[in-house]
Amino acid sequence: MELLSQVLISGITLGSLYALVGLGFVVIYRATKVVNFAQGEMMMLGAMLALYFYSDLQFPYFLAFMLAVVLSGVFGAGLERFAYRPLLNAPVVTLILATVAVGQMIRAGVRILRGSEVSRFPSILSADPFLIGGVAVTPLSLSIIAIAILLVCVFMLFFRKTKLGKGMEATSENREAALLVGISVNQTFSLVWATSSGLAAAAGVLLGTKPHGSFTVSRLLQSGHHLIIASADIVALREGLRAHLRAAREPNGSGNSSVTL
Repeated sequence: MELLSQVLISGITLGSLYALVGLGFVVIYRATKVVNFAQGEMMMLGAMLALYFYSDLQFPYFLAFMLAVVLSGVFGAGLERFAYRPLLNAPVVTLILATVAVGQMIRAGVRILRGSEVSRFPSILSADPFLIGGVAVTPLSLSIIAIAILLVCVFMLFFRKTKLGKGMEATSENREAALLVGISVNQTFSLVWATSSGLAAAAGVLLGTKPHGSFTVSRLLQSGHHLIIASADIVALREGLRAHLRAAREPNGSGNSSVTL
């Protein structure tokens, strides 16, 4: 039973990181219908920025974390403006290939500037375990779970309670209708990419601070791509269910609902 509880805690900790990357992944997909294959590279970039600020420039931990998230968000908005917006009316497959190309450029740039050296980002909290009901947990794991839950709740409130968040929801549902009611689609897209990049950066830093974690380009990219694959599966399942429910609600010629199997 203790072993099962231990595995459960580890799974929740890693799942919290999945939630952050998956949230950013789905935000882009819902707004643009584009699968962002550069999300793993954005996670790696945010982690490397935090490492640079913390280890090289000796910034405080919290400041390094926030700067990495903010700069990654600015970088994501810049990518949307100069790399993706010119392709806005292109086929979706073209945009997907553009995300792959951008990811390759980010990967190559970080390897040129930072190399493949192994680095460690010490956590501000202890990684020494303590027992809760016979289960060993660490303050670091609890902080990762708490930060992930906090960020998810903040973004839920943002989307549901703020005018800007509702504009993003409207744009994701119907771009043409959003334009007609005065919503700036271009501004919304920039915010979407900035939000997604910032969430990926936060996940990258938290992943590097886990016990037995280390900052290497290859390791972070591998973890990021695993998160993308899991998120893509969730998106595919979700969109399939939405399409099925939409078909169920569409009336046929007699005015009744029908589902085509």
